[in-house]
Amino acid sequence: MALFLHLPFRNRAVGARNRKQPYLKAFGSGIVAVAFCGELYNSNELRTELKHLGHSFQSSSDKEILLESYLEWGMDFVKRLNGIFAFAICDTACQTLLLFRDRIGSKPLFYTVLKDGELAFSSRIRPSFLCPKSNRNWILQAQTKFSPLGLPDPQAAVFSAASVRCFPAMS
Repeated sequence: MALFLHLPFRNRAVGARNRKQPYLKAFGSGIVAVAFCGELYNSNELRTELKHLGHSFQSSSDKEILLESYLEWGMDFVKRLNGIFAFAICDTACQTLLLFRDRIGSKPLFYTVLKDGELAFSSRIRPSFLCPKSNRNWILQAQTKFSPLGLPDPQAAVFSAASVRCFPAMS
């Protein structure tokens, strides 16, 4: 059975009407869902290409472009993306959950395995600890490390007990 435990992804770059997460579409014998944080810089090009291939769109959302791209090109669709992002795609027909980060690692993607074996993930670390099934006896031991760009390095934080981890860039 596929698991899709969505913890809030935030996206301020998109209008309020497009913030509903996850974005769902019935396809074949299942449902495909996407939860997204970020921005696609080549969304217009992808939308045009997908329209030429017969896809139709209900919104101007990057989430819908991600979903249609996955349906058209499978897992290789991520090679076509240009932008900053962290997102998840759940395909119930294939019983698959896919988690992705952009090449530079601008958007963090945290995950933890909960007490009952389910997977929780988020573009922010706090929801991982607020999830009702999480181990609340966590301890944060963070070093103050910064990336070459002067941004806090999310991989510098070590979390014990809850085992929260951050996916590396380009994953």
